[in-house]
Amino acid sequence: MKTTLHLLFTILILSGILFSQEAYQPLFKIYENGLYGYINSTGKIIIPPKYKGAGEFSEGLAPVRENGYYGYIDMEGKYVIDPKFDYGNNFSNGFAIIYVNSKSNYIDRFGRSLLAIEYLYLSPFENDKAMICTFSGKYGIINSEGKVIVDTNYKEISKLRNGFFVAQDYNNEYTMIDSIGNIIVHPGRYNKIYELYNGFAKVLWYEENIEGTNKWSMGFINSMGELVYSKENAPEFNISDFVSVDSIFIVSEHICEKNDNSQWDSRKLFEGLMNINSELLCIDSSGSSFHFIGDNIYILDSAGMYSRTDNQGNKVGPKTFCDEMGKKSIYSVSGNQIFGIIDTSQNFVIEPFFDLKCYLSISEGCFIFGKYLRDVNGNILLNSNREYVSKWGIGSYDGTVIREALFDEADWGGFINGLLLVKDNDKPAYIDKKGNRIWIQSNNSYGTPESLNVDFRIQTKYSDNFWGWRPIISKPIDEQFDDFLEESGHTEESITLLLNNEKTLFRYKFDGITMYIINNSDSNIAVPTVDGEFYLVFQAIDKDGIWKQIESYPSSFCGNSYVNTYISAKRYYKYSVPKYYGEIRTKIRAVLSVKGRKNTEVKIYSNEINGSVNPAQFWRELPIFTPTSFLESKMID
Repeated sequence: MKTTLHLLFTILILSGILFSQEAYQPLFKIYENGLYGYINSTGKIIIPPKYKGAGEFSEGLAPVRENGYYGYIDMEGKYVIDPKFDYGNNFSNGFAIIYVNSKSNYIDRFGRSLLAIEYLYLSPFENDKAMICTFSGKYGIINSEGKVIVDTNYKEISKLRNGFFVAQDYNNEYTMIDSIGNIIVHPGRYNKIYELYNGFAKVLWYEENIEGTNKWSMGFINSMGELVYSKENAPEFNISDFVSVDSIFIVSEHICEKNDNSQWDSRKLFEGLMNINSELLCIDSSGSSFHFIGDNIYILDSAGMYSRTDNQGNKVGPKTFCDEMGKKSIYSVSGNQIFGIIDTSQNFVIEPFFDLKCYLSISEGCFIFGKYLRDVNGNILLNSNREYVSKWGIGSYDGTVIREALFDEADWGGFINGLLLVKDNDKPAYIDKKGNRIWIQSNNSYGTPESLNVDFRIQTKYSDNFWGWRPIISKPIDEQFDDFLEESGHTEESITLLLNNEKTLFRYKFDGITMYIINNSDSNIAVPTVDGEFYLVFQAIDKDGIWKQIESYPSSFCGNSYVNTYISAKRYYKYSVPKYYGEIRTKIRAVLSVKGRKNTEVKIYSNEINGSVNPAQFWRELPIFTPTSFLESKMID
């Protein structure tokens, strides 16, 4: 009887799963008048735009922001998890990462927290494992039950690769750990361990010799941590980072020599293939080079063509063009300055007809191509920045042009669930695979300033140079401005910041107010900058009464970008600055870094004004150069 009931219960569950899968219809995010909603694949509005922030639907739920806080709605727009989080990510593998006061935790579909304590950083679950990071910057690994399987002792931990983690501790020593937390290679044995591929991981170690220099050695270990290949004290020798599916790897040796200008040049002596048993299988002397693409070894010739090699380095199969991962069978190729699409045998699937390399969406059977706009004489048109003007279209692999190149932009991710996000006449729109436009943003979103209601810190770029956000006015202080200062109560003979509620248009599209930088002294004031952009941000008072940043300072990857500039004596600068909208009513002020005596950094604060922000602005940073979807077009550049 128990067996029958169990079988019946199983059938009912499976029936429910099959039914839910058949009934599932993907929803797509839209943005109208500063609010988010969702449509189905035919363009029908399923959830009207009413949210200030929103993510994508995943596993039947979507994070949305209402009244400043995030909750989760189902596909009918009903709250399944009430809005109470500063920020929430999409669900993945049964869990979503949420944040409160910059602290993160996992919740399940019922809103229950997985972890007893919060962390600075959490990764999504993959293969039942996720990375955690403490507020002291130490990494570890947990499973989906919230159990710590790799303790938080490490500076870095790789993703789980073929059942193993590679971790680096704060002594810069490496270890290899299996998926249940057992240490396979103890720290201190190797100076570097690479991730495991095809059963082997590259390792490096060195020994300090009598002269005080390091003699590097290298090799491969297997999944049990055993050293199965080694090359000791060979600093000019090198092996590839990976081993192929056939347990073959690339070896090479170089020699460094001084040239006629007394500069060191590196010259390759040889390159070849070796197996894990230390047997040299071949040496290439043709001037070509070996490369890993995916799990296999290819040889690249002087014409830029790849050929798969056998164990002896012989070319097998046709030449091909390959992408970075080697996982696509169709590639873009140049021909008479235009592009087409070829297969791996170099036969054209699509004859060359477009100007810009396409973005492939093989699973959807379509591709995106670009063409330059030309005048009647065939000359490419230029915009006001002297850049080529291009448009984007959609084609299918049978050679049919689904839509001519008329779109301003197209989502490089291609078609997702049958729809492609494009920008049509500067408006976001969704296009189906037949080329039909099923939704376009209404005109109501244009013509009036938008309210800057965000859940992250924007990165500021205030400047008086060519780069950055230039002032509306930059003038010497005169009698008229002296009168303005006196009325404002700011008459100090020094550098001053002044916020004023005079309305402006911030970054050409958002509600803004006015900020003045005033140097009423007789000296130029040095200020640190990034490419001429000031260290100037807004601060606000949080719920605990503490002043905190709500914007990010400018930054750059280039060390040469960090230089001083000067704010001229007896001069003022008028800027348009953001007027934020949010749930928390607070006080706002600006703060500017200047150089004081002995090159010390001094903070200059503005007056305080009333304002409002959202809770995530106190802590949430966006990665530098992260593209923002043109659905919202909120990129503050």
